[in-house]
Amino acid sequence: MVLNSNKKQKKLLGDFCSFKYGKTIRKSEIAFEGLYPVFSGYQIVGYLDSFIYNEPQLLVVCRGVGGTGDIKISPSQCSITNLSIIISANKEVDKKYLYWVLRNSDTHSMRTGSAQPQITITDLERFPVEIQESLAYQKAIAHILGTLDEKIEVNRKNNETLEEIAKALFKSWFIDFDPVRAKAEGCATGLPDEISDLFPDSFEDSELGKIPSGWKIQSLGSISKIFAGKRPISRSETKTSFAKYPLYGGAGPMGFTNEVLINETKIITTGRVGTLGKFFRIKIPTWISDNALILEPSDLFYNFCFYRLLNFDITIFNRGSTQPLITQSDLKTIEMISADEKIHKVFERLCSDLFEKFEINQNESNTLENIRDCLLPKLISGELKIPDAEKIIEEVGI
Repeated sequence: MVLNSNKKQKKLLGDFCSFKYGKTIRKSEIAFEGLYPVFSGYQIVGYLDSFIYNEPQLLVVCRGVGGTGDIKISPSQCSITNLSIIISANKEVDKKYLYWVLRNSDTHSMRTGSAQPQITITDLERFPVEIQESLAYQKAIAHILGTLDEKIEVNRKNNETLEEIAKALFKSWFIDFDPVRAKAEGCATGLPDEISDLFPDSFEDSELGKIPSGWKIQSLGSISKIFAGKRPISRSETKTSFAKYPLYGGAGPMGFTNEVLINETKIITTGRVGTLGKFFRIKIPTWISDNALILEPSDLFYNFCFYRLLNFDITIFNRGSTQPLITQSDLKTIEMISADEKIHKVFERLCSDLFEKFEINQNESNTLENIRDCLLPKLISGELKIPDAEKIIEEVGI
């Protein structure tokens, strides 16, 4: 179909949409696991045995710090809490197209209140937008942008799977000792012979209980350098030609800076004060802020240390009274059951292979996000025609 129509109309959302607040759902009603997700607009907060909405819903986060004004699409077969308002368009406007129109609009400008920002249905009814008259044109725009988003989501799910494989491998080898137990019972390990032969077939006593024979207990401080980050001289919320290096804090990425503290060194970073218990692997030039600690394990133990920390409750070291705090000395005392060097080499190689695939997916997603964010305003405004956008999508192989 050739789409030549590019006529737009200025309207208020209330002219063609109806609105409904999400439901008040008590925490006591929500289960940690279940059949149908409960979506707050910020995230899935739990599960119920029934759902309110069968189809994915277009919504705006209407209350809360940090996300009020965000435009989201809910999961299918879900319930939606009262932190969001559901937006239902009439038949003249495609829901997915409206999602992108609102994504391209300054919906955060509707916020009122300082301590507790909020958006009301009245605010939404009065919010102005420009809408393509042609429903077919709307659907074409939504399809192009949605195709990019779908591929990004596929990559995200694939990366989740890769991460789960690495976590499961670590748990099997270094926590549950599955290959050792299998050999001790005279059973097959399920591993290739050249890997299975590296594991012992018995256990010995240790201060931590039974551990595989020949393995040893080491402290984190004996296999990794540990030091604090530093306060950056400058900081930018967005990446620029000047501030191009990622800036990490205890809770993760927090902006960009123009200098490098860690250059081409594989590190793990975690919160020192404020946010505790999050760990991030970093292999690119970056700056680590002074509210975080930096771990630099030897190559033999890099991924081993990362997954050991993910399985450790670091909050037991909390020394803070007004806010959480841990020290370098505390981290150094964490005990680890380490295997024969050859086993660690295999584990690091397998993790590196998985992480390489992870990075390929992530890099592709970053490229697709940049393309999507570049196409979005041009498609919505009509500056970029549908055929030209379709050619761009074809060129990136989607």
